[in-house]
Amino acid sequence: VTSRFETEAKVMVQLSHPNISQVQDIGVYENRPRIIMEYLEGKDMSQHLSDGRKFSDAEIEKWWEQCLSALAHTHAQGIIHRDIKPSNIFLQTNGDIKILDFGIAKVKDEISMTSTGQGLGTILYMSPEQIKDPKRVTPATDIYSLAATFATLIKGKSILGDTENESAYSLQNKIVEGKLDLSGIPDKWRAILKPCLQSDKQERSSYGTQLKEFDKDPNLQKDDRTIID
Repeated sequence: VTSRFETEAKVMVQLSHPNISQVQDIGVYENRPRIIMEYLEGKDMSQHLSDGRKFSDAEIEKWWEQCLSALAHTHAQGIIHRDIKPSNIFLQTNGDIKILDFGIAKVKDEISMTSTGQGLGTILYMSPEQIKDPKRVTPATDIYSLAATFATLIKGKSILGDTENESAYSLQNKIVEGKLDLSGIPDKWRAILKPCLQSDKQERSSYGTQLKEFDKDPNLQKDDRTIID
């Protein structure tokens, strides 16, 4: 079975993008494998959320485009991250982001480390198809997780509601059934994120579509509903 460490090493050497944490060297030291990553200063987004930080619209726009660009590069290499979430998006002191942790990434048609029946990813940001069959995912899974992450950054809390008092089973059902609470998210961002959060991955917006559509006026697509049903 391929270890998570080896999986990440194998994936990272294939990726070279300004918004993906870069590998400086891979080798063996005292009979143990090693990865030397670039040094980053800052905090991941989960830490900023815990600190109660509020983000400006300009910041969110910049980071959204940077993440889309990074995922476009990742997917072009035949790699699916499978665990996009706030703690895997690192905000550097220079204001740019880096995507971290490719330890459970899927490389082309290979299967990375998992036990039978074990889910891959973090529940709050998992796509419906990832819950149903975590080994058979597509780039659309990363797009869903990215949108769920940014919705959380904008709201300051999960779009699944009160997650502390719900079971994993209940949360998974909410995701599969599309019961996402987008209240408190400005119309502009609801119009951008909602197409990425569709339960049916075939109806979900792609990173390519998002990059092309992002400069258009999203207020033309206002939707007063706050629950995706």
